[in-house]
Amino acid sequence: MYPIFAIWIRSHKDLPLNVYQIVNTFRYETKTTRPFLRVREIHFFEEHTCQATEPLATERVASNLGAFRAMAAAFRLPYIAVRRPDWDKFAGAHYSIALDIPLGEGRTLQIGSIHHYRENFSRPYGIRFETADGQQAYAHQTTFGLSERLIGAIVAVHGDQKGATFPSSLAPIQVVIVPIPGRGDGGADPAELATAVAHRLSQHGLRVRVDASDERPGAKYYRWELAGVPLRIEIGRREAAGSSVAFTDRRGSKGQIPLLTLEEGVDRALEAIDRRLLEEADERFRAAFEVAGNLADLRGSTRVRVVAWCGEEACGHRIEEAVDGSLLGTPEGEIPLPLPPIGPCVACGRPENVRWALAGRPV
Repeated sequence: MYPIFAIWIRSHKDLPLNVYQIVNTFRYETKTTRPFLRVREIHFFEEHTCQATEPLATERVASNLGAFRAMAAAFRLPYIAVRRPDWDKFAGAHYSIALDIPLGEGRTLQIGSIHHYRENFSRPYGIRFETADGQQAYAHQTTFGLSERLIGAIVAVHGDQKGATFPSSLAPIQVVIVPIPGRGDGGADPAELATAVAHRLSQHGLRVRVDASDERPGAKYYRWELAGVPLRIEIGRREAAGSSVAFTDRRGSKGQIPLLTLEEGVDRALEAIDRRLLEEADERFRAAFEVAGNLADLRGSTRVRVVAWCGEEACGHRIEEAVDGSLLGTPEGEIPLPLPPIGPCVACGRPENVRWALAGRPV
């Protein structure tokens, strides 16, 4: 890719260059794989950019962080952005920022990363341009990448013993409608009302499925709960003859929605399940962190540890040895728990240049 950038970019008028690509890579080590979390074939969704100056590249990094913040909000997915230590950043990067999610037991999942390269790749690849005043300059580059780990994170954070759970913004099917035929003939037909309700909700912009299969209602409920559909509408003879429909959301909350205000009622039910998913995820997220005051506190830890670190690599490796994992780095934003006044480095005991850092065991 970068050799072609050197051909495409000749002038400052060619910048910024923002390129999106999907690339497959293969993992050759024999470490155990896990679906969506550690796979043999990785599908990276990447942005590669070239900017005219370092401040513009830094602005692009901030823009990437903002873009992912909006994505995570839509997915009801708490996360923390962490600047990796120098020995763990992407090779050739000026710095790397990872997007980490705690999964419990002190483990973390990196679902994306943002890298600022300065001129570290543009110089060897000859990606340079003529500035507005006629001088030659090298481009400053950045990348922002995600993978299918994002899906794994959503399933891990929101799923339960019944299966997956998807926020309404992400769910392939937002509402499933299950008509329940009654015994005997006569009376209103639940299937007809189910079709009418599905049409109204589809016209309202929702992704809807009517399950008119021959399975028993209980089997249908089980299957759609396993698939993570956030809202189920049940229509029996009583609903078909009445003026409302029954619903059950993915967390088991039940209620009635008047047909007169069907669209508004379904919107409120989806908002309620989304709100509950975020509240549950946020509670677990905050409980996943704990301050460690010394190296002994790190051993056998079942939480992501917040430690005082002086920034020295030798101390970072001592922290990693104690936690039996990695020094994840320094948070780019707020740490999600009340912090005491920062003390000396937990590894060397020196009070100079200390900052809060995170330590855990990456998946």
